[in-house]
Amino acid sequence: MSETSPLRRRLTLTASRTALQLGRPNRRPPIQLRRPPLLCPIAFHSPLRFDILASLGNLRVLFMSEPFTGENLTCIRGDRLVFAGLSFEVTAGGALLLTGPNGSGKTSLLRLMAGLAAQSDGVIRFGGEDVREDLIAHRANLHYVAHYDAAKPALTAYENLAFWTAMHGGGDADAGLAAFDLSPLSGVPARFLSAGQKRRLALARLVAIRTEIWLLDEPSVALDTASLDALRSRIAEHRNSGGMVVASTHAELGFEDAATLDVSAFNGREAVPI
Repeated sequence: MSETSPLRRRLTLTASRTALQLGRPNRRPPIQLRRPPLLCPIAFHSPLRFDILASLGNLRVLFMSEPFTGENLTCIRGDRLVFAGLSFEVTAGGALLLTGPNGSGKTSLLRLMAGLAAQSDGVIRFGGEDVREDLIAHRANLHYVAHYDAAKPALTAYENLAFWTAMHGGGDADAGLAAFDLSPLSGVPARFLSAGQKRRLALARLVAIRTEIWLLDEPSVALDTASLDALRSRIAEHRNSGGMVVASTHAELGFEDAATLDVSAFNGREAVPI
């Protein structure tokens, strides 16, 4: 019997080791998707009185009869005084329409209301309590639809809504899609949606997840006539159930009875000393 050469032995050993590695089972634990914790439970730990009951499918939400208010608010961005001495009040079922030219501070005010920016002076209250005392609970009880649609391009329309409902601890993604005629597009990745469809997907969160306060910054952008009608209907339903709406918009969205706040009337014209 001929003796195996050293080179052949090395090649055989290397091949054997490779085969063992390829056949070795993957010992890494499988990836598990965990549902995010509930940010703000439906059963509020507050002595405040809840009077208005709204329902959507199996989801039941108690809306407070207490107003949403801002008192003597001052907003400073950089060294510019955007507005000062501004106050507002929105009651259950009410709407507030923000007016003023571009740059007057409408978006800045909406961000203060949403708890995404801090006022330099004044206080914003909901149910008589300073919202900054519990920003997580406050943000979980509102929708802020801004200029960006916040759609994750790799996820489908349905998956985007399902993500948001999971973040809020529950909701109805299918109802949100149906409310803005997106059900036929539920399986389409968001990157393939048009600008108007992405806008409708952002607005679908209003229906998929019930909250008391809707903050809408030019919500009608890129919407066609049918979508505008759907938005008007959703706003009317929300208000009829006791919800509140604050909007900056140039479109007719059924705010004929809304209070109006001209933000430009509170604009500051002088730089703030540093």
